[in-house]
Amino acid sequence: MAIKSSQPVASLSWRAPEFYYYAKSGSWFLNGGVIGLVALIILYFARGLDWTTIIMLVVGGYALYKIAHKKPETVQVKIGPEGFSIGEDNYSYEDFKSFHLTDHSEYLTIDFDRKKVGTPVSALLTNQDVDKVRSVIGRYLPEENRRTEFISDTINRIIKF
Repeated sequence: MAIKSSQPVASLSWRAPEFYYYAKSGSWFLNGGVIGLVALIILYFARGLDWTTIIMLVVGGYALYKIAHKKPETVQVKIGPEGFSIGEDNYSYEDFKSFHLTDHSEYLTIDFDRKKVGTPVSALLTNQDVDKVRSVIGRYLPEENRRTEFISDTINRIIKF
């Protein structure tokens, strides 16, 4: 992607957690267990339980438990003329159509929207100057101002996942 010739090459770099982590109390896990038990009871009365359903619920519950305990690693976020990187993952601007900044109440993210079908790529802004981030990335990708939080982010924020 060509850089606008009237502007000097700009880059930006910062360290941020991979994702926003919510501390989870014992009651959070208790509520999750109750929800799982209610799901088991509903399935029992709706269609009867078979071993496959029981195994899937147990494996799914265990996977959610492990994911809930995962703490984010700190990664390097780099924005430059060739593209951007988040941790070990490198991206070319040619694969993205725009970016937007999203306020999730407790934190801010920069989200890059792909040209083709796929999940957006996001990075936490931590304590970055939002205007500077917007200015630097705006040299390489257009900003889409009318974006709101993705539904999956809203659900995760509400349940503190």
